[in-house]
Parts: sequence; structure tokens; C-alpha cells
Amino acid sequence: MRELSIDTYDVARTFLGQANFDAGWMTIEPNTFGESYRQVACEGTRPGMAYSDAFAAADDYWEYMYYYGD
Repeated sequence: MRELSIDTYDVARTFLGQANFDAGWMTIEPNTFGESYRQVACEGTRPGMAYSDAFAAADDYWEYMYYYGD
């Protein structure tokens, strides 16, 4: 995985801007936070859950992480 940029949004999902990075390659290990991050960001999914809206996937993921952790 290599993070090149992130589009940022506020809680109302209004586009705020883009943050760009000059990051190196990172390995995604199975069953880690990185794998979950990739599933939400790249596939719009979480294990056992399919989403057609990437915002909904991210909202649910971060709500879960807030309450239950990784």
C-alpha cells in the first residue's frame, strides 16, 4: 500500500480539500488495522459487509473502532 493523497471531508460530507503525501510503500498484513483500512478505502467493504457508498462504509468502520477498538 502506498498513500499518495487523501480527500478530506467534514461531518456533513462536504469536500474540504486534498492532502498529498510522498510516502513509501507499506506492507499490509492479514488481520490488521491496515487490512481493514484497505478494505474500506479501496473496496468500500468491511469483512462480511458490502457497501455501495464509501462514506457509509467509513462511517460504520470508525464508529465500530471508536466503541470496540481493533
